Amino acid sequence: AEFDYKLHFFPEVRAVVNLGFDQSKGEGSNFLPVRSGTGFANAGVPFGSFSEYTSYRKNTNLDAYLVYKKTFGKSDFDLTGGYNYQKFSGEDFSTGEVRGDQNIDRSDVNTLADIVLLGYFGRTNFTYDNKYLLTVSFRREATSRFGQDTRWGNYPAAALGWRISEESFLKDSKTLSDLKLKGSWGVTGQQDIPAAFSYLERYVLSQPTSQYYFGAAPTLTGIGQFRNVDIKWEDTMQYNIGLDYGFFNNRIAGSIDAFYKESTDLLTFGPVADGSNLGNQGFQNVGSFTTKGIEFSLDASIVNSENLQWSVNFNASHYQRKITELVDDTDLLVGGIAGGTGSTIQIWKEGYNPSSFYVYKQLYDGSNNPIEGAYADLDGDGIINQND
Repeated sequence: AEFDYKLHFFPEVRAVVNLGFDQSKGEGSNFLPVRSGTGFANAGVPFGSFSEYTSYRKNTNLDAYLVYKKTFGKSDFDLTGGYNYQKFSGEDFSTGEVRGDQNIDRSDVNTLADIVLLGYFGRTNFTYDNKYLLTVSFRREATSRFGQDTRWGNYPAAALGWRISEESFLKDSKTLSDLKLKGSWGVTGQQDIPAAFSYLERYVLSQPTSQYYFGAAPTLTGIGQFRNVDIKWEDTMQYNIGLDYGFFNNRIAGSIDAFYKESTDLLTFGPVADGSNLGNQGFQNVGSFTTKGIEFSLDASIVNSENLQWSVNFNASHYQRKITELVDDTDLLVGGIAGGTGSTIQIWKEGYNPSSFYVYKQLYDGSNNPIEGAYADLDGDGIINQND
């Protein structure tokens, strides 16, 4: 729903309210017949099973802002300021594996923790003579995923543009229809992790098969969960410079952009030192990395008639990413795989891409075929281990 009202006593100002609500539902079931091959897998004793699941997801969004627009001679100016609120919630239900005549408790619903985001924002655009452009913005955001001392983030941005094709020395060109030089700087934040309250002290009850005896009475225990009171936003500062171009009334158009990003307080899921927390792994801010690159795009309208339209698009990009700092200079093993508890296949290491593959060097026979289970002993100690 949208409400848009122009103030009758101040016609340059509009009040806008957008209210959105999304809801999705997923459901499914699994049925294993008694006489199926899998049904006989239990030492030849046939059994079947049934399971079903249901999930609900809800997203409520509110935007409320004021817009002021004014033209002064050759200058166009607008100012926007407002508030945003967003809430994510959900529920999951699963019967688990049901066999035989078994009652199902459909009231046993897993309610997900609500995630709330809110923010205040302001933006101004200024254009002079349709040639010189300036945009400045600021956003202050908060997330319920982090604690009171770290849940707010401040995110400024600015952009400049010069439409060179509108200058007198190019305006009448029959070949060049658009040429704009642009540059920008800004900071953005990232908090989207699947952990609602990792900054709180939390406990979960043990399984019925894992209880502690007080005398003759078995008692469920409370198991402490990983806690990080310092977890905070991951921030990325980005610089851009680029050129938009167009030829022959923009029948051929595109852009060239170069960028540099520096991300700090990287959010990731990883292990922590034994004994330093109630859990041995969790979400944490682990370091910094940089990304730099260049992007190129080209759009060409080959045929543009009433009966036929044919266009060609091409784009290319090249970028490099590198971890520049890790907390305590400690490598972080990630990318869990099958084949043993705690087995990983990737690493976060200074000087390398995030999540670079970290594996043994394979040995090959004379026919260049891999030798099963044979790896290079890189440090020459006669033992194949993590140092290789």
